[in-house]
Amino acid sequence: MLPQVSVALEITAIEKPIAVPYCGLIDSTPILCIQTSHIEIETPQGWRRAPLRRTFGVAGAQRQMGLREVSPGKTAFVVFNFSRGWFEVEPGQTLRVVLDAWPDEPSMMLHVDKFQLTSPPLKCPESGIGY
Repeated sequence: MLPQVSVALEITAIEKPIAVPYCGLIDSTPILCIQTSHIEIETPQGWRRAPLRRTFGVAGAQRQMGLREVSPGKTAFVVFNFSRGWFEVEPGQTLRVVLDAWPDEPSMMLHVDKFQLTSPPLKCPESGIGY
């Protein structure tokens, strides 16, 4: 079995609303879609997108299940799941999660006003949950 890692993220909308697509739920917490979020690793040259391992094929698309909307002044929690077997990420390596976001659903549907949110850096665990 491939080591699974879940990164718990807190999203706070300060002045403007934030909307992020999700493709599943753990209990009632949205799981981010792989098409609109990714992991980056810290390298001596700066932050780089984590490469896929060639030994396991390619990551497929997920069907969007919903949109987690966060109103100004509010906070929401989401989870990003990945397998270390699919990405070249090792335990103890510094990584961060980058996710695409929009101000609202119409903007997302029209592919306008997209921006990115970046998590604080964290050390990749062997498996389980990282914060």
